[in-house]
Amino acid sequence: MVNSKNLIVNLVGNFSLKESEETYTKLQNFAPNLKALIFDGLNLKSISLDSLENLKKSIFVLREYGVEIAFASFSIELEPILQSNIDKSLLNIFISKEEAKEFLQNKLQITEDEVEAVDIIPEIKSATFKENAYYTFCPNCNSKLRLKAKGNYKCPSCQTKFYFNPSNEVVKYEKISLE
Repeated sequence: MVNSKNLIVNLVGNFSLKESEETYTKLQNFAPNLKALIFDGLNLKSISLDSLENLKKSIFVLREYGVEIAFASFSIELEPILQSNIDKSLLNIFISKEEAKEFLQNKLQITEDEVEAVDIIPEIKSATFKENAYYTFCPNCNSKLRLKAKGNYKCPSCQTKFYFNPSNEVVKYEKISLE
């Protein structure tokens, strides 16, 4: 990614609807060039429920571009608000900014060869959900498959390896574990 950047968003004072809208707009513009972002809540006093909606929208936009996200330094009072209003699978919460930085640095230590290896593995996004299972078709031989969750699979008929992603989340690097 050319001109990739890492960014820290310092949330300060009362994070209201107005501030969250401004943050959302700015992050939409930065997202294509970002690799990692930390939301730092060290000086955050309060966060409104309306602003949480814009924070969620920001997270989804960033994830669409493959941006790794972490939250750091949120107070004991505010961390539960985040956890109860934002999908836990989207939250990587750390006590300090340094811990969040270390987590993101470790997550981003991936070579270009690994990225290219991921890109050649087919990804299935469409499926029907019935009786606690997903039903879809092999990308190679079109055999009907019953899958339990998002992840790596191998077709039992033709042995084609693929990545199943029913939630249509942007996938970066997870597929590398197929080999």
